[in-house]
Amino acid sequence: MKSLPLPLQRKMAEVAKAAQKLSLPSPAPSLKIRNAKNIFLIRSATPELFKKCVKQLRAAAPNAILQIVTHERDRELVSTTCVDKFVFYPYTSGGNYSWENIASLQDELLRANLDTFVMLANNVYGYPHIAEILYKLGAEKLHLFNVNEKWYSLTREELEFKTACSGVYQSVCNLFWLEGPVKK
Repeated sequence: MKSLPLPLQRKMAEVAKAAQKLSLPSPAPSLKIRNAKNIFLIRSATPELFKKCVKQLRAAAPNAILQIVTHERDRELVSTTCVDKFVFYPYTSGGNYSWENIASLQDELLRANLDTFVMLANNVYGYPHIAEILYKLGAEKLHLFNVNEKWYSLTREELEFKTACSGVYQSVCNLFWLEGPVKK
C-alpha cells in the first residue's frame, strides 16, 4: 500500500482524536432507577463485572426483579449472585447474542413488562448487537455498565452516534497500523 502524504496523515490523526473524544460516553451522575420493577440485562461481560453490576443494581433498585439472559453454563453464577428476585432465561444458541437467536425467548421477554435495560460490556462503548436486542424489547434508554465500572445512561440516538464515532476512530487507527509508523 502506498504511504499516505504527511499532511493527510496529520489531518486523519486530528479526525481520529476528535472522533475518539466524541465517542466517549458521559458518565451518569448516579444510576436513577429507583422505581424500576423489571430490569433486563444480558450477561455479556466477565463474571466479576456482572457481580459488580448486580450489586449496584440492587442498591439502586432493591425491589426490582432482574430478568437475565445468559448461557445455561452461567445458571449457578446468576443464582449465587442474584440470590432472589430474578428470572433466568437460558440462551441456547452459541456465539454472539442476537435477536434471531433468542427467538424462543422473545414472547416471554416481551410479556415480562421490562422497564429498565442494562448493557454490560468488557469495553467502553457497549455492543451494537446487544443494543439492538434491547431496542427490540422496548428500550428507549440504555444503562451501560462497562469495563470502567461506571454507569452511562444513553438514548438510542446517543449510543448510535457514539458507536459511529468509535468506528471512525478505530478505522483511522487501523489505517495507520497498515501504513506503519507516522512520519514526523
